[in-house]
Amino acid sequence: MAAIPHPNSPPAESVYLLTTLAPWAAAFGARRCAGDDLLDELAAFGMPAVIVDAESGARTGWLELARSARSWSVRLPAPGAPDGLPPGPAAHAAGVVGEALVVDTGAAPLLVIPQRDPDRATGWIAHRPGGPVPPPAEMGLGEARLSLLDAIGGATAVLTGLPGASDGDAATLRAELAAQVSRFLPVLPPGAHARAAEVASLAAQVLATGALATARRASFGLAGAHSQEPDRRLAEVAAAARAALAASVNRVIDEYTRHAV
Repeated sequence: MAAIPHPNSPPAESVYLLTTLAPWAAAFGARRCAGDDLLDELAAFGMPAVIVDAESGARTGWLELARSARSWSVRLPAPGAPDGLPPGPAAHAAGVVGEALVVDTGAAPLLVIPQRDPDRATGWIAHRPGGPVPPPAEMGLGEARLSLLDAIGGATAVLTGLPGASDGDAATLRAELAAQVSRFLPVLPPGAHARAAEVASLAAQVLATGALATARRASFGLAGAHSQEPDRRLAEVAAAARAALAASVNRVIDEYTRHAV
């Protein structure tokens, strides 16, 4: 029987699966939640509970990996911004999907990447980077929050400056924005670091505002046309929000790992 997701499970169309799943895996590894909770989150995304090694084809269960992992860190790379991942096929694969989980099991590090190609079955692929992976960039929660407050202003300015935005249907805009937020917002385990959760929520709002502005610009045929300044601002907003989101989620993971029961 398929697992029944709990009421707070993330939507299957979430942009970043690992910002939800990695904290739940860390919480399970720290004995702060049950294995069924992690499996429920995987089921909510329609993702399998096993990870396939890209080289050998060997299969490892998420529960097994969570028990053996010494540390975890989420990376949210983008073209030209590898988020600390060393160059190579593994980093390229992570950049294509926009997310990766660096796992230290005491041997060679693993890079776990979701496979979400619509023409292929969904799955998890474990790559070996072929070298050491530096720790994630340090960003305090206070610094992350300040960067997000600045970024939300930039994204909102682009969104409200679009043709028809000021006199459009406010209810429609709010609904579209709420739908976008749900795609970026991690669903964190009970007891997650409260301030980190707050920063993650703010990062989701920033990413959602930028995504909606980008989509609306494209629908108006404005992307890349005339001035490129809005596109540049939205790219900067997205980069700042990704960095803050990764930092906040990694703080949640670190807190579970350091305070394992």
